[in-house]
Amino acid sequence: VALGYVNLPEVTAERFFTENGERWYRTGDQGRYLPDGCLEFLGRKDHQVKVRGHRIELGEIESALRSLPEIVRAVAVTVGNPPQLAVAAETEKQSSVTADEIREKLSSIVPEYMVPNHIEFYESLPVSANGKIDRKAIIGSFSNVNTSMKEEDRPRGELENRVANIWQRILKLENISRNDDFFMSGGDSLTATRFVQTLQQENITSAPLPLRTLFSTPTIASICSYIEQNSLRDHGDAADNSYEEGTL
Repeated sequence: VALGYVNLPEVTAERFFTENGERWYRTGDQGRYLPDGCLEFLGRKDHQVKVRGHRIELGEIESALRSLPEIVRAVAVTVGNPPQLAVAAETEKQSSVTADEIREKLSSIVPEYMVPNHIEFYESLPVSANGKIDRKAIIGSFSNVNTSMKEEDRPRGELENRVANIWQRILKLENISRNDDFFMSGGDSLTATRFVQTLQQENITSAPLPLRTLFSTPTIASICSYIEQNSLRDHGDAADNSYEEGTL
């Protein structure tokens, strides 16, 4: 149905190709074959986002929402900086479902980091002139949503702020809450090792912090509480930079 992109030969060559004598077009949509032979639509390749250190396919959230009986159609987007997940959902007529109820149901289908912070309900989702879902209009509808961090969620005091600074550098995050989980924010065993090493290198702890402690106290608030309660805070004395056996 198309000859190609006008005056864009490179884009035409990338999107149009011939296979077994037939001309095909790469739409940018993603899908997968299920064991029963059905093809499941997963969303757009350009709708992959990164939130709290996790790479997320927005189409997976939308597919999970459509599996709920109250939801007819749903569109997932990101809003704010740092980005937060938001969903515009078209519900069944007469449905009185609430955003909290949808989040609770969704949490049994997808991981916690894929549950949206904000949900708005529509009788009919906005569409563009060609009949496609108008994502720009949906993102605009969330423009007045408060995506800033609450004051009570910010790191408190000198120790929490120093630990938060290291956390941000290692996980490459702009803003973090004192209650964010290190591993749910994108951390793994390698970055955890760097984190506990840096705590001692920057004289925040006077002794190596066992990795198992980070797994059991994975938030800024809890790890700082552990440091204080176990007298591990370095108040300026020369620190022993050796590591106990089994730390790494």
